[in-house]
Amino acid sequence: MRISNASAFALVAVFFVSCSVREAAKSAAASAASVDGEIVLVPRPASIRRDAGKLRWGDLAFVSAKGEGADAVARYASTRLAVSLVYTSKTIFRCGNLMGVELQVAPYEGANPESYELTVTTNGVRLVAPGAAGLFYGIQTLLQLGAGTAEWIPCLRIEDASQYAWRGLLLDCSRHFMTKEFIKETIDRLAYHKINKLHWHLTDDQGWRIEIKKYPELTKTGAWRDEYGGKKYGGYYSQDELKEIVAYATERFIEIVPEIEMPGHASAAVAAYPELSCLKKKIAVPATWGIFEDVYCAGDEHTYQFIEDVLTEVTALFPSKYIHIGGDECPKARWKQCEKCQFKIKSEKLRNEAELQSYFTRRIVKILAARGRRLVGWDEIMEGGLAEGAVVQAWRSAKAGAAAASAGHDVVMSPTSHCYFDFPYAVTDVDKVYSFDPAAGITNIEDKKHILGGECNMWTEYGAQEIVETKIYPRLCAFAEAVWSPKDGNSWPDFRARLGAHLIRLSEMGVYVLGLPVGHWSGKSVKTEWSDLELNITDVALPNASYAVTVQYESGAHGVDVERVAMVVAAKDAGVDTHPGFSGYDKRDHVYRVATGEIPAGAKVSLKLKIRGNGGNDTVGTVFMLRKIPD
Repeated sequence: MRISNASAFALVAVFFVSCSVREAAKSAAASAASVDGEIVLVPRPASIRRDAGKLRWGDLAFVSAKGEGADAVARYASTRLAVSLVYTSKTIFRCGNLMGVELQVAPYEGANPESYELTVTTNGVRLVAPGAAGLFYGIQTLLQLGAGTAEWIPCLRIEDASQYAWRGLLLDCSRHFMTKEFIKETIDRLAYHKINKLHWHLTDDQGWRIEIKKYPELTKTGAWRDEYGGKKYGGYYSQDELKEIVAYATERFIEIVPEIEMPGHASAAVAAYPELSCLKKKIAVPATWGIFEDVYCAGDEHTYQFIEDVLTEVTALFPSKYIHIGGDECPKARWKQCEKCQFKIKSEKLRNEAELQSYFTRRIVKILAARGRRLVGWDEIMEGGLAEGAVVQAWRSAKAGAAAASAGHDVVMSPTSHCYFDFPYAVTDVDKVYSFDPAAGITNIEDKKHILGGECNMWTEYGAQEIVETKIYPRLCAFAEAVWSPKDGNSWPDFRARLGAHLIRLSEMGVYVLGLPVGHWSGKSVKTEWSDLELNITDVALPNASYAVTVQYESGAHGVDVERVAMVVAAKDAGVDTHPGFSGYDKRDHVYRVATGEIPAGAKVSLKLKIRGNGGNDTVGTVFMLRKIPD
């Protein structure tokens, strides 16, 4: 399409301004776009075809849009790409010497709602998708192609689509409160990896984080706890803040699924309103972790009215069609001694307290259904009978999810074996996460249709905001590829090679990432006297590269002392950093800088750490390695 001279002049003016802006914006992504000439994209697209030629990243000067929903993606893209924005009924591919990013919503054969086709030529970029979500994910791919100081983008054609509709991260902000700014940053990073669900754990025993105007004590009392030494700890999100965060997520095609725990994990609510419990006695908001017996009274109609009032405000704040109620780890000791609960069991012809919880869940299903929402609960909601229409999130094992799918219920797979990022890397390493398959072992085609997808979990009993990212990344990168990319093309060695470069991107974006895990220690490999811990890194070490090596304690009664870290190439020290360090509950000088130098063909490369257990060898930890780009 031709455009007016005035429009062309405006584009030229914006081009020169945007060039300087773009240089600043490049710090939002890293300077590692390829490994040995191969394109580095995470998650891996379904197909990539390399074509002859390349496009200079700095020549992209504008974004044009056509089709329903394309304008919103174009506004986002123009900001991230630091280019002009053109609204037009037709797409613009090129204007004079200026090249554009053409966005078009158009159906094509075999497309799912999140698919896209991205074409890069020497004349510009064309992105076509059947819907706005596909355009948005294509922009994330383009941002990775032009990451950091990359000057050129290879000409190529990418065809891509999601494999699962539910690709989520649970973030627990109840045990440890996280700022609004951090939540927004997390949303951006999830979008960068094509994650489309943020399961936001907002209430638990240790804190109530969501403002409910009808019940102000929930945040006045329930959002705060007394920690050791009498220190007050807590916080909550106002309804205005929640609306702001939801709008931010919606612009990035992320659905926030709030979790309001019930009937267990309710101590913070009971502390605020004791009449919600069976004993009706005042308790304190717990400052420790565990399972507490003061749960909601399932026999008292006042409880159901309270919950309906709360969910009325929750559903007004969150447009998600799913509301998570937890439903896990609910002790029933109070119910067994409660006259109202026992009367409810008899009057409803229930057999026991397990069926009382099922009755409770069915009541909540109806409350949510009346507001056009679906209930999601952890797999304990299956005990005593599964409520019709409920979605099961399987965490204790994938078998529970398979059973729910076989019974005709939709399922989100989230097993501890692969998806719990609060676990040490020594327990759940990146390769374990990468092997995750939400439908593994399910052969019945109808049952597979009920597997919505998967979700990884970041519980924060031992993960305050300042360390959460070190636990999430790089495991989330592996998870993203496991639930987005076609399984038949996934390869752990290929992913691991790409991951090293991708982590540089994340580091330069400001993500607190320790690096690629290259080995672990435990009581079996660490002694109380000085000894060497040697880790083979031949498959990931690059020649003439410098690395930051982080010795990261994860669990156990004792930390470790470190005296020396050496990069060993062909049995000779290539780079050595010698200084005393310690990694335990407190850390001190536990990062070491080493370099590889030349690596002869076929040579073995290893990291050698001089290390000892500090006072004992009951310790578990991981060694991370992050390649550093010269200043």
